[in-house]
Amino acid sequence: ADVIAIDLTYLETQPLYCPVSQIVYAASRQQVTDVWVAGKRLLKQRRLTTINIDDLKVKIAEWQHRLST
Repeated sequence: ADVIAIDLTYLETQPLYCPVSQIVYAASRQQVTDVWVAGKRLLKQRRLTTINIDDLKVKIAEWQHRLST
């Protein structure tokens, strides 16, 4: 199953009367704290668990150079 955890303590989702409505109408992507897809944790406390950001930045720079030449 796919599951997400959302931090509803942000000002945008206060006061919290109906969590479902707050998620649909007021929550933003910054409030997503954890994500599991097919039982695998992909986001833990707002940090990606399966992608190395430093490696990704290097690949982006390489592709930027390739495309600009």
